[in-house]
Formats: sequence, structure tokens, C-alpha cells
Amino acid sequence: MSRTISDRLSEVAGTSFVGRQRELAVLRSAIEAAELPFVVAFIHGLGGIGKTRLL
Repeated sequence: MSRTISDRLSEVAGTSFVGRQRELAVLRSAIEAAELPFVVAFIHGLGGIGKTRLL
């Protein structure tokens, strides 16, 4: 089965995002937890630093 454009973009995005390992680990563990450790995650920063990409 051939990969879609979305598959290819997701693959590249996953390999090209660098840094923020701690933040990624916190968000990933919260998403995968049986019971959510918090209700809201507040992500903030200057425009263009990768907030949307992080999510």
C-alpha cells in the first residue's frame, strides 16, 4: 500500500522537530495516562517558535 501525502508529512515532522524533549515527554505521558494529570496545558511563547508544531 502506498503512503499518502499526510503520512509522508507526519513522518518528516516527527523526525525534524528538535529540542524540548522534556516538554514532549510531559505532554506524551499526559496523553497516554489512564487518568489525566491535569485538565489544561498552557503552552505559550513568542510567535514562530513552534507552539503549533509541538501540539
